[in-house]
Amino acid sequence: MKFKLNKYIFILSCMLALFPCMFNSLLSNFSGITIVIIYILALFFAFISQNSTRIKIKKCQKNILIIWCVILVLCIFNRNGDIINGKYIYVLNMMFIIIYSSIFLISNNKCLFYFFMVLIVYLLIHVIFGFYFLYNPDFLLNIGSELFKLSGVWYKRFLSQVRDGAFMGLTSHYSVSAMYMSLGFIIFTANVLTKKKYESNSNRLNVILFFIFFVALILTQKRGHLLFCIITFILMYFVGFISNKKILL
Repeated sequence: MKFKLNKYIFILSCMLALFPCMFNSLLSNFSGITIVIIYILALFFAFISQNSTRIKIKKCQKNILIIWCVILVLCIFNRNGDIINGKYIYVLNMMFIIIYSSIFLISNNKCLFYFFMVLIVYLLIHVIFGFYFLYNPDFLLNIGSELFKLSGVWYKRFLSQVRDGAFMGLTSHYSVSAMYMSLGFIIFTANVLTKKKYESNSNRLNVILFFIFFVALILTQKRGHLLFCIITFILMYFVGFISNKKILL
């Protein structure tokens, strides 16, 4: 019973941890303090979900955390556009995910599984809304300004992208939507290429979702993201082939 409770508490933690990153176009509806509170709650629930009261950080976790911190520092001080424009929330999102993943996800397969489960659910939410907005773009046009707090040139770009039929998801810009669709495409590419024969029923679902994200990525009209994903697919295919994984395509 305690194990199941811990599992659900950690899933709640993952939901809180991923929300600001996966729905960043909605963050204009939240104050900076609110987002910080969300992250504090995510850490709190993650800590209490662990079987031990002490979190042991292994050497490999420390090394990866150091590497990510160096990359983060370089990103921050290399004329970061967000910081120059006074937008710190994206940097905060990056910092939190680095710390969160380094402590709870590395070398913990169960935590990693729950994290990816929540991530996939959030990605599917974007897919569902994206296809609905393609079917009914007027609805998005009516609520977009208020939902994403857009004005001026950003609102004009948003209107142009929606009217051009871009796959938007729950985002205010098709580039952000393309990044989410690329992430989903890569996740299900990995699932399809590494599933074993006895997991064929599970893999059918992976293949279906693989094609759904691929179609959604094409509909975003972002050629760069599409090219990157195709190259990634080819590389993952050959890495899987070399590693003697069961390739089903």
